[in-house]
Amino acid sequence: MGIKVQYVGSRSYTEFRLGNKVVGFGHGEIQEMEGAAIPVFRSLVDSGSTMWRIVEDKTSQTTAMKEAIEPTVEETVVEEEESTDVDYESMTRAELMSLAKERGHTTKNTMKKADLVELLSA
Repeated sequence: MGIKVQYVGSRSYTEFRLGNKVVGFGHGEIQEMEGAAIPVFRSLVDSGSTMWRIVEDKTSQTTAMKEAIEPTVEETVVEEEESTDVDYESMTRAELMSLAKERGHTTKNTMKKADLVELLSA
């Protein structure tokens, strides 16, 4: 398994040479390194180089750890139907107006809270 390396140096582009292999990096670019490049990058980062950053892939590590620790169990999720009992009295007039419009009722700005409660309760 390789490591992901990001170039964070001050230049817009740099090249990394290891033996006969040359890899170009743009500023902020992340590339996967394998083989002989891994110890070189690790030693650069460990010695305090600010040009390179080893990027940890948290999501793949987390899923790999979960798979190793917990067996996969499928759970049946029962969705409860939305309750139609709404306490309109505790809602503000503006909330009632908004709810009435969402449900397709025609409303007027002059309607009172009691009228809106009656409209929505019907």
